[in-house]
Amino acid sequence: MTEEKIKSHESSDDIKIDVNNITAFAKKYSTLILLIAIVIAQFMPNYGFLPWGGLWMRMQTQNLPMLDDLAKNAVENFFKNQIINSIQQNQDFKGQDPNQFLEEQWQKILKENKQQVEEQIKQTAVYLKDTEQYEENGIKYTMMPDIDPYQYLRLARNYLTYGALGDTTKNEESLDSKVIAPIGVDAKAYNELQPYILAYIYKIAKVFKPQIPLMQAAAYFPIIFVTLAVIFAFLLGRKITNNTGGLFTATIISISSAGVGRTQWGHADTDAYNLFFPMLISWLFAETIQAQTVRKKMLFSLTNAFVIGLYAFAWVGWWYLFDFLIAALLVQLIYVILFNSAQIKQTAITIITYFFGSFMFYFVFKRELTSFFVSMLSPLNFNLIRSAAHADVYDNLFPNVYTTVAELNPTTITGAINSIGGEIFLIMGIIGLILLLLKKNVPRRNRITYLTFLLLWLIATIYATTNGIRFAILITPVIAILFGVSAGLITQKVLDLNK
Repeated sequence: MTEEKIKSHESSDDIKIDVNNITAFAKKYSTLILLIAIVIAQFMPNYGFLPWGGLWMRMQTQNLPMLDDLAKNAVENFFKNQIINSIQQNQDFKGQDPNQFLEEQWQKILKENKQQVEEQIKQTAVYLKDTEQYEENGIKYTMMPDIDPYQYLRLARNYLTYGALGDTTKNEESLDSKVIAPIGVDAKAYNELQPYILAYIYKIAKVFKPQIPLMQAAAYFPIIFVTLAVIFAFLLGRKITNNTGGLFTATIISISSAGVGRTQWGHADTDAYNLFFPMLISWLFAETIQAQTVRKKMLFSLTNAFVIGLYAFAWVGWWYLFDFLIAALLVQLIYVILFNSAQIKQTAITIITYFFGSFMFYFVFKRELTSFFVSMLSPLNFNLIRSAAHADVYDNLFPNVYTTVAELNPTTITGAINSIGGEIFLIMGIIGLILLLLKKNVPRRNRITYLTFLLLWLIATIYATTNGIRFAILITPVIAILFGVSAGLITQKVLDLNK
């Protein structure tokens, strides 16, 4: 063999080794690679027919491209109105179709005055965007688009400035002097997570961009937490089914219109928690019930109890997931008592750990005891949310401001289903429930537990949405889970048939 052939052969072996190494690496880290690809895909532009871009859509409220379109339409309509006035006054279209003549004249103006028209569009866009922006350190930023986040922003600023949520002190207690001025209110009334989260997002952002304003940093809150929701959605879908199930669960949680509408960039309200926490809690719940040892079940149960306590600190409606979870475990306990007594100890320990762990962490975060049990019974009073006066629930409010909040307006069951994508998503969800119940390689007690948990979640949140359209976001996670389960199990059955 000549020297050249030897070198060529050695080079070929090197290439084969490299390809084998790459293949081995891809197989070993396939789940991580797929997860990274899913997250990146959510930041890619959405062209209207591809199932990605959920985070890209949310970012549109930062650069306001819709105002560029509005400026273009405004300038175009200005010139077209001039042409219409000319037509009406002079009738100079000479028997042509008026609409055709209008379009011809507009194209003529556009061709002869292209630079002028483009400059006018640009100036109009700048004017429109200026009304939605503020300036700090010589840089323009887009303001947050909703009202409620400004309250959290104010409290976050107090925390960063004074080390407490109030802006002054009285009797050595933090006081918010801006509410019921000049009396003020005790800052303990603001016993929730959001101001602290916004403050720490700002602190972290300043490490990378020292001049960033608090409002600009806080505006990324929904993007951060929806991204985390996508990650845990993938892990959950994969845990219950496979990578395909994880892919679809993550995609649906990202692109669902009910979720996108309430978690836009700048919407630093608590809505993003209702995508993030349900996915994290559900994933930990799946890990718990599929764990093989008591030790692992207790570890996952206790971790989930911590997350539930944090959810309670973040949002007042935390109890719905806790109730569904406990109900599902109680159904499992009944099942194992009747049919599988060897599992009674594991299930009982899991229930006890969940309940008392959640109670403990609720107290750690909320510093309250009785409200934990009151919250557990909240489903009994849920239908009172829009009633005019209930002293036991809303301190006999008159007039009842809840009747004026548009997002608490009721809707029909059809409206609730349409809010999360329509009947096709509900049908896929039901198929997912059926396939999950019939999945043979999962213990029956776990299948029944999943069925109870997801079915309760689906029915209750659809009902909740009929009482207030804002609760449509609570259906989004369970629909994403069921859609992912359906897609994952259908894909698996198709692959099994082709073996």
